[in-house]
Amino acid sequence: MNENGLTLILCLVLALIMLMHTGYYLSKKRRQRIKMYRDIAAFNDAFKQMMAPLTLIKAPLSDIVGKTKLTESDTTKIDMALKQTDILISMVDRLIHYNDTKFFDGVNESQFLSVDGGSVELLDNASLEGTGVEDARHILIVENNPDMRSFMLNKLIQNYFVYTAVDGDKGWEILKQVNIDLVISELDLPGTGGDELCALVKNNLSTSHIPVVLISVQDNKPDMLKGYAIGADNYLLKPFDEVMLQAMVSTIFSNRDMLRERFSSFELNGKEASAIEGFSPIDRKFIYEVNGFIESNMSNAEFSVDIICAHVGMSRSSFYNKIKALTSQPPANYVRDLRLIKAAQLLKSREYNITEVADMTGFSDAKYFREVFKKRYNMTPTAFIESGSLEQE
Repeated sequence: MNENGLTLILCLVLALIMLMHTGYYLSKKRRQRIKMYRDIAAFNDAFKQMMAPLTLIKAPLSDIVGKTKLTESDTTKIDMALKQTDILISMVDRLIHYNDTKFFDGVNESQFLSVDGGSVELLDNASLEGTGVEDARHILIVENNPDMRSFMLNKLIQNYFVYTAVDGDKGWEILKQVNIDLVISELDLPGTGGDELCALVKNNLSTSHIPVVLISVQDNKPDMLKGYAIGADNYLLKPFDEVMLQAMVSTIFSNRDMLRERFSSFELNGKEASAIEGFSPIDRKFIYEVNGFIESNMSNAEFSVDIICAHVGMSRSSFYNKIKALTSQPPANYVRDLRLIKAAQLLKSREYNITEVADMTGFSDAKYFREVFKKRYNMTPTAFIESGSLEQE
């Protein structure tokens, strides 16, 4: 290598060092400035909200990877993943050009989910177990006033995944494609109103478990009574501030958690579960049917969640969301717990030995049966028989 070549390489190295030093200096000053103006929260909001489009990109593409021939449904999933990619790129661009204003100022409707009609299964939460994403709370805000919509969005994104829509029709499209945990909707909306959206949610098996909060003015008692009659869980009365909004959301989720705890304390046979106060009539009927079907197939070792889905006429992802929302357990765990509860009842009767009970409750492997039984009841089946206990954890 000649002298000119060495000189060129040296210049490039020096330029790179200067660039890295300048970048570090600017980054340091930038961090100090961010800290000074307390804008770190905006970056936290950004990173939290990026999880939503990332998840909605991963889930459909995971279903397609490895296929040699794409179906029409696969093509639709690719289109939806591309839309989420555009949303993600837009979010990254706003983050790069962050200018000390709120990261999410000026968002428009359906910021984090673009829908154009149709029914597409995007999010199979069964594939997300163990990631933590499936346990995150997702809130849908349906509000046609941009200032009010932006206010609620900016207050709630601190702790939740938030989706927005400007009317009931767009809100319903999001509800059909995303596993929403709470709907907050303005009562007076163009097109499909808040009360009509509430009725759609409460009368559809896939969504009837979702709590709905309607926003109304103080003196609108007739409409409030109508809303309660069609299943609204509560009202948020204007004017309200951030404290009232956060308290309402927190109370709704706390009540749902307590309902799940009450549910898990029952022996979970069909009649007892369906009698729990707090479930809607549709959900009580659903639980009764599911539990009865599981019990009638208890001894079948090949019995699976897919068989239950076919029986109740739901997709695997919709069934997963429904059971998880009502019981806080994934369907496979729920079925296993029902088997173990039945096994405990049979062992307590002392009419069958452990191997027979395992067979009667669909556990073809007696060793596995002993392991999962001990994990649930904190004792082996033999110790359980000797103690005569039917205590649950």
